[in-house]
Amino acid sequence: MRTVLALALLAGYGHDALAAEAQKAEFSAARTFTTNVLDSPVAISDWYTALRGTIEMPVAHDHGETRLTIGLEGRLHDQVAIRDTASAAVSLQSTLRPTDRLELRGTLGFSGGSDGDTLDLGGLFLGTRTPRAAASIGLEAGYRIDPTLVLLAEVGATSQRFGKARFQDDLLLPEQLEPDRNLRRAALAARKSFGPYAAGLSASLEDRLVATLGDPPVRLSSRRIGIEATAAYTGSAGAAIEVGLGAQHLADEEALFADWRPALRAGFTLPVVQTPLELRGSARLGFETAETDDPLGSWIARAELAFAYRLAEPIVAAGGVALEKRENLLLENEERRLGLHGEVTFNASKASDLVLRLDWLRSKATIIEERKERFDILLGLRTRL
Repeated sequence: MRTVLALALLAGYGHDALAAEAQKAEFSAARTFTTNVLDSPVAISDWYTALRGTIEMPVAHDHGETRLTIGLEGRLHDQVAIRDTASAAVSLQSTLRPTDRLELRGTLGFSGGSDGDTLDLGGLFLGTRTPRAAASIGLEAGYRIDPTLVLLAEVGATSQRFGKARFQDDLLLPEQLEPDRNLRRAALAARKSFGPYAAGLSASLEDRLVATLGDPPVRLSSRRIGIEATAAYTGSAGAAIEVGLGAQHLADEEALFADWRPALRAGFTLPVVQTPLELRGSARLGFETAETDDPLGSWIARAELAFAYRLAEPIVAAGGVALEKRENLLLENEERRLGLHGEVTFNASKASDLVLRLDWLRSKATIIEERKERFDILLGLRTRL
């Protein structure tokens, strides 16, 4: 988000551009066959239907724009109904430009849902259903010192609440399995452009406050500090590259772990000249405290390479490979993942796409010697209004 705000200020993005945007809506429906619906070493296949809809309603005002976004999402399984999910989200974002140099952006968000999951009880899988809700608030400020230099600041907070999980067939009494969490974050950054080149510096702080649940606790509170230097290039033919190098520090409140480690973030887009081929790639090295099975977090090294090739005017073929190594910090096990995907998109009209996608994922965890494999086939329709 900070990069978007910086580019907008460097480009002199103002009220006239904002006012040109109109209400948008996107809807998608897909049928998917998966060979491992429980995402476990014991593979069980199933079909499911996924539905998603998003509506954006922008309203321009004298000094910027206010945008309301509403999203709904659901997944219904043919046989393994314990994996069904449903969620809704509402966000309100307002952009204000009091002067040509200063831009402010505030965001409020609310979401809620019900997630189906399974507990592996020694080969016996017990379904669970957990209600959840979250609220977030954020404020960004960007100040353009001159046409090539922008200063950025960001603060935000998120509160996540989880209800008691209900067990399949009421075999057990409802019990809270996920602890409530509060996330606070702050960041400062500067970005300087030199024609097609840009460079930047940033520093960030993130506090994750987790309610105590279980003995030992299933999750731990932590603080993450990050510093990063970035360099970027944007070419006239669509080529772009950005690289961020820095360091991250992660520590928990129980003093079980504290360490500085190098961090990397990189991405590129490369249209191959005089061909309908485009290459994309990304890499990441850093701590992960949100999507992890570890009570504190994981150290992740990930690389991805993808391509898109226009076979004909309405048909685009795409594919890619992703490699990931995940070190769980307190559990001390490693997870290695390899993923492949292929996709064909048919542009049926200006507002509709038909999609056929294949995904294959294999993962292996050390210490517990767990292996998982999954193959998915998706056929979907996307519509834009």
